[in-house]
Amino acid sequence: MTACLYGLGVGPGDPELITLKALRLLKAAPVLAYPAPEKGDSLARQIVADHLPGGQTEIAIRMPMVVSRFPAQEIYDWAEGELGRHLEGGRDVAVLCEGDPLSLIH
Repeated sequence: MTACLYGLGVGPGDPELITLKALRLLKAAPVLAYPAPEKGDSLARQIVADHLPGGQTEIAIRMPMVVSRFPAQEIYDWAEGELGRHLEGGRDVAVLCEGDPLSLIH
């Protein structure tokens, strides 16, 4: 079984502006990952909260939200390992991004 990593842009912040395709993938993916500050809630996750079906594995990619340290390579390396384990196990992963959609990655 081949798993896919989907980059889902969640728009400018209004949950009603998510594309139909992003909504379909969001509801179907067994694993959901999203950027989050070191402490506190993820804005990307808050935007889609009412659309989540429940039961998904969630991975908060916690990082400092400051320009001087962004992006921190060790955080991306950690996320690559976490998401890679799910993909290798045959589980699709949807990664949320605030703003414009990311490229679809297979």
